[in-house]
Amino acid sequence: MIDNTLIITRWNRFSDWRTADISKTDILDSIKTPATCFLSANAYGLKGKLPGGKHTWIATFNGDRWRTYEITDRETIDVQNAMILYADKDNYTERQLIVSDRDPSSNWFGNKPRLDKVFKYIDLDVYDYPLNNNINLLTNNCSTFVSYVAWKYKFKATLPYIGYKNTAFWEKHDS
Repeated sequence: MIDNTLIITRWNRFSDWRTADISKTDILDSIKTPATCFLSANAYGLKGKLPGGKHTWIATFNGDRWRTYEITDRETIDVQNAMILYADKDNYTERQLIVSDRDPSSNWFGNKPRLDKVFKYIDLDVYDYPLNNNINLLTNNCSTFVSYVAWKYKFKATLPYIGYKNTAFWEKHDS
């Protein structure tokens, strides 16, 4: 018979997102020339089963190295053993715009990433993201950030997670 402590320990390990698979996939291996990529994956746990429960990010490859742009928190980047190249705030866990060297082809905490679109390489300047100081899961999240970049750089694509904020919204907030 298994005692209660073992059952609780196994359940906690199973439900802790920090222990989920973040191994590298081959999804970006075919990209050999500079590119800007839009990626998505189901969010961890129950949230990933809900409609719209996606984590979305942008990755750029300048021909030499990858750089990842996303709205997340520092802890997720730390768990992936990545170096933060830019973060606006000192708050450790608050969601914010983070630019890092994390491998953009890695599983998103147990869920395989999907390459949604590939565009020509652009050295993104996203540090003027107007909602960076107002992170809210309902109105400003990783998909909102991706829609901002698509609007700002006029990427012509219908992406499955863009739509939280449309062109009129970004034009109104353009400073």
